[in-house]
Amino acid sequence: MYKVSIEPHWRIAYGKKPSIDTAILLRLLDSIQTEGAILQAAKGLGLSYRHA
Repeated sequence: MYKVSIEPHWRIAYGKKPSIDTAILLRLLDSIQTEGAILQAAKGLGLSYRHA
């Protein structure tokens, strides 16, 4: 059986400012949903709580 997964890759830009890669944000949000807390999600992704 095949397993298919889709990983969106969004970039957000405002005016002439450089675009922001949202891949880390989307991984963080997914991890928050799985872990149930920002602290555990941040640790799992190797991010500081404040950065997250």
